[in-house]
Amino acid sequence: MSPVAILIIRDPSIREELGSALHRHGFTVRSAHQGEGWSSLLEPGVPRLILVGDDLADADPALLLERAGQRHPRVIRALVHVDGNGEEPPRSHPPGEEVLEGVEAIVAWAASKKETPVPKPEKGVRDIFNEGGAVDQLVPGKHPAMLRMLQTIDAVAPTDTTVLIGGESGTGKDLVARLIHQRSLRKDGPWIPVNCGAIPPNLMESELFGHTKGSFTGANEDKIGLCASADGGTLFLDEIGELPLELQVKLLRVLQSGILRPVGGQDQRSDFRVFAATNRDLKREVQAGRFRLDLYYRINVISVDLPPLRERTADIPALCERIVTRLSARGLPAAQLEPEVLHVLMEHSWPGNIRELENVVERLLLLYPEGNAPEEEVRRQLQDLALPGSRHGEGGEGGIEISVGSESNYPIDMSLKDLQDAHIDRVLRHFGGNKTLAAKALGVNVKTVYNRVKRKNELQK
Repeated sequence: MSPVAILIIRDPSIREELGSALHRHGFTVRSAHQGEGWSSLLEPGVPRLILVGDDLADADPALLLERAGQRHPRVIRALVHVDGNGEEPPRSHPPGEEVLEGVEAIVAWAASKKETPVPKPEKGVRDIFNEGGAVDQLVPGKHPAMLRMLQTIDAVAPTDTTVLIGGESGTGKDLVARLIHQRSLRKDGPWIPVNCGAIPPNLMESELFGHTKGSFTGANEDKIGLCASADGGTLFLDEIGELPLELQVKLLRVLQSGILRPVGGQDQRSDFRVFAATNRDLKREVQAGRFRLDLYYRINVISVDLPPLRERTADIPALCERIVTRLSARGLPAAQLEPEVLHVLMEHSWPGNIRELENVVERLLLLYPEGNAPEEEVRRQLQDLALPGSRHGEGGEGGIEISVGSESNYPIDMSLKDLQDAHIDRVLRHFGGNKTLAAKALGVNVKTVYNRVKRKNELQK
């Protein structure tokens, strides 16, 4: 497969001359006359070379080259000086090398780099990430916790060790789980994700373990459960903290023995690896009697914790760039957000984390296709998404402010889970028990509100 050279140069004569010469030297050439949509040129595959002209009218060439290097650390980059009058030959400025003058010199330099090995980044960080299939969605950034996470992935991926992934809602726990699977020895096996909070408790056992025909009313045929479907691959139990206690016992038996029993059926074996994720503090859940201690130890062999977005705001420009690229595949504008927009976004506290950021970026691109939304408009969009009682643009736990009042006085040793439940109850009362309106105001799935009501009813029995 021939190496890929990318040319982003406004001057058509220089762009075509360089492109033709590089093609003769064995490169596959992709070119553009403007910076808009440049990131689409990086896919598919990893480019070997990128040349950017300083004559672009719509983009900063130095910033574009920097972003290309962040996307593909091994790409060879150079800035090309283009004389607008056409009186001087183009000059290239490769980082750390002498200036190259003229098309022939630039192409000769590029050809010499075609087979030259490029040093890899430190193993366990960028190299690991770039080889994973979730690279188009997960941005590692520079936060120490993210870099430690990638090193942990490198160590644990080739094994069958169970991994527990923690982090607030919207931080990308599902993407981390998928990345580990894609780098594991089971990557060619099934990938079976299960949202434990989205399945009604009365159907959970049948969904996980399957059932036989006639085992209960409505069981009109045999059903293969998700555990059996994961045979040879990976079962991802998202929001495992939502699993009812009676199901926790049965899941523990399956994880310890590899033997499952469909409802109304006989024991059968299934060989699968388990990843679990939660936004709850499972230690507190164990102390409160809502999660089994033995299951906690069984799934928490290796733990990975994702930092909230408010702790890694320096990564927001790279995250926005990746989000724009992904949205452009759905037909949205591919414009990069202006620095003023990014500045406002980096001041925000992001209680909804990356999921909230994706929502805001999509709104801004729809309203301002050039990526140049005024600062006041960016702040207005952030405010539109704010929940009642939240403070955006400031620090704190998710940017949430607890006001002092008759309904919000609470003991200091109250667990976060109990506090969340109390707030859900308060919002439900405000909307007269309407679960749909309460879920919309809370910014959560209606199933979360449903589960809270069910838990409360069970406790009152």
